[in-house]
Order: sequence, then C-alpha cells, then structure tokens
Amino acid sequence: MLSRKTKIFIALIPIVGLAIVFFPLAIILLQDLIGALINPPFAHCEVMDKARLEAALRKGFTVSAGCCAERMIGECSIARRNSTPLLFAVENENLEAVKLLLEHGADVNQSSDYGYALAAAASRGRMDLVKLLLARDIQAPARDAALRIGAHAGQTEAVKLILERPEPAALGPSCAVLACSLVSDLEQIGSPALEKQRELFLHVIQTCVDPNMICPPERLLSLLARNDAHAPLIKALLDRGADLEATERTGKSVRQYLRSFNDYDSRPKIKALIEGR
Repeated sequence: MLSRKTKIFIALIPIVGLAIVFFPLAIILLQDLIGALINPPFAHCEVMDKARLEAALRKGFTVSAGCCAERMIGECSIARRNSTPLLFAVENENLEAVKLLLEHGADVNQSSDYGYALAAAASRGRMDLVKLLLARDIQAPARDAALRIGAHAGQTEAVKLILERPEPAALGPSCAVLACSLVSDLEQIGSPALEKQRELFLHVIQTCVDPNMICPPERLLSLLARNDAHAPLIKALLDRGADLEATERTGKSVRQYLRSFNDYDSRPKIKALIEGR
C-alpha cells in the first residue's frame, strides 16, 4: 500500500517533467514579448521607411543595435539578437532603407549571427548596395567575409569590385583569404557557380595573389594541381612565378610532392605544365 506522500510524489512527476520542458520556452517567449513592448524595431528586425525610422529614433531606437530576424522559434531573444537593422534591410534588398540607416550612422562593420551587410549584398550580386557599403570604410573582417561568400555564390563582379577597394597593404591578405576559400569551391563538381568561380580565381591569380602562398597545410599550386581542369590556373600561377622547387610541408619540393601521387599521370595537362618548367 503506497503512502500518501508517495502518491503525491508520483502524481507530481509528469507535472515536473512538463515544467522542465516548457519553462525555457516560456522564458524565451516572455523575453520576446517584453522586447516587442519596449522597442519594437529593436526586438524584431523591420525594413523601415523614413517616417517609420524617424518615429523609432524619437523613441530611442539605435540603428546599430541588434535585432531579431527570427528564422526558428527561440532563435532570438532580448538577450541574444541574431541580426542588425542594416543587415536585415540588405537581405530584403531595400536600397532606400539601407541609405536611411547609413545616413543615421549604421555601422557597416557590425557583425551578427547572420553575418555582415556587405557579405549579404555581395552574395545577392546587388552592385548598388555593394558600392554604397564600400563607401563607408569597410574593415578587413567584413570585407573578407564578403569576398568568401560572394565568391561562393558566383558573384564575380561584386567580388572584383570589393577587391578594387582595399588599401595596398590589405589587398594581399584579402586575396589570400579569397584564394584559399575558393579552392574548396572549385571541387564542387556540378555547381552552377563553378565556371564563374574559375574565372574569378584566374583573375585573382593574375592580379593580386602571391603565387607561392600557402593555404594550410599545402601551397596553393599543390592544392590546385589535383584536378586537370585546373590547368589554366596552374599555368597562371607558374606565369606569375610559382616556384616548383619551393618546399612543401613534407620536406619535398612542390615538383617532387606532385610526382609522388599515384594518379599524377592521370592529369596530363597539369603534368605537361609541371614537367615543362
């Protein structure tokens, strides 16, 4: 015979279980509700026209504050925003909203869970937005993210435009970031962006990348030479001064390293380039 206390304990088990499951969700929903009441544009990202923005500013809205572009329930809260008003306006491709936010001091270099505004503009190929943001002193983290994401999307014109803007001292590092990120993209056989990415890679090699650079753990030339379709890129690197006698991480020269692969003979175009230099 169960005691009264035991019966009460057993009866409370499902109630406690439900509380454990739903309490965190209730807290998140409460935070979002409070945020919506305190400052709606701050809590939930909105694309605002001039009148709406000015009204929000009078109520204390800060253009560079975080906001919630919710994609899944619980992804945002007052304590943890995942976007910014500027990024949200760019994602919605609203040129006027972007201009308004910039005029009121929105930070083009502000990051969020969903990235940078320039990266969003580049990935969409919106040259007008890219130009607008580049005019606001883009810094290396935002620029490099835009180069990687724009290249991944095959937006070659946007990426080329971004590459034109850095100071000379920053150009080399940005080109290195772009080249190393493109290596893996070039192996995505069947990708609709592949031809554009090869075109972009060739542009980068011919204009700004160090031909002997290393994309850890190997040199750029060694990484590209695994695929015969990359023969034009290998030629461009060699024409720019890539050194086949440079040392690889194995201690072998690049030439020796490439010859050591069992499938070396299956890449006749690249083999001809390597043996002919």
